[in-house]
Amino acid sequence: MKKVSVILLVCLAAFSSCKNKVKEPDSADFSWYTSDQYLANMIDLSKAKANPDTIRLTDAIYFVANSTDADSYVVWPGEAGFNIDGRDLPDSLKGDTVNNVSAKSHGVVLSTLEAGRYVAKYSFSKISEKDKPYVMYGTARNYNYKTGEYKESTSKGYPLVVIDDQVDLWGSDPYATNATDYRIIVKAWAKGLAKPKMVKGTFEVTYEDVDAGIQPGVTMKFNTADGITDLDSCQFVFKANNCIPVVTEGSIKLNTSGAVHLYYWTVNLSKGPVTLTLKSQSAADDAKSGDPLTKDYFIKAVLE
Repeated sequence: MKKVSVILLVCLAAFSSCKNKVKEPDSADFSWYTSDQYLANMIDLSKAKANPDTIRLTDAIYFVANSTDADSYVVWPGEAGFNIDGRDLPDSLKGDTVNNVSAKSHGVVLSTLEAGRYVAKYSFSKISEKDKPYVMYGTARNYNYKTGEYKESTSKGYPLVVIDDQVDLWGSDPYATNATDYRIIVKAWAKGLAKPKMVKGTFEVTYEDVDAGIQPGVTMKFNTADGITDLDSCQFVFKANNCIPVVTEGSIKLNTSGAVHLYYWTVNLSKGPVTLTLKSQSAADDAKSGDPLTKDYFIKAVLE
């Protein structure tokens, strides 16, 4: 009778061990899509253009896991702080297998379930270095919550070039109320008052037309009835996306406190137009090819 009991206990232990054993995920492979492709073809991604080898810095992308059998999926985009080499957790955080985060590196967790797929949206913060694309990896994990044990699969590395060739101060319609890539505010000091104050003016945009010889620019318009007597202290407030603004006159500063990052350029416009140069982050690399990816905008102000 004792022999039968021992055999039964051994069998139960073996069964329990097999039941709690962590299985390695079948795949950690993933795909990526620019947001326009993903959102337009969310139901049937076979119609979308997958895995572009080059994207713009302004492109948000969607990472999509190519399987659903694992407990968690993570993509490591390759940017500083998002590198797969730093993913190993310290002993104090071994239980953090869901977020898959360590002090050295963060992964992008594909935690959203859409149309039966695990998805995450991501935007790169910087362009990739010339001839050094980002290398992206995916990891998939199955784990035991009680013991902290996990098994991981890793995808191959996928290179991705991130460029920035946007040097536009405004979109196709700068007056559109729903424009997301445009913001211009113009101000000047009303000095004839007991307490000088900034007065908001209006502006007129001049579009680039090479054939007509028109340069892109902005004309600020102020009304003398508002107390504006001169134009030596105008302020040009603008959003430039990822462009780098370059000025040779006045002072410029970036305000990052709000949801929209704005540049504040204080400049003397009483002597005539000044130039604002927008330079893309990719400009330094592409200047060698003869295309510096910069654009000049001529800023002037008038009193009416």
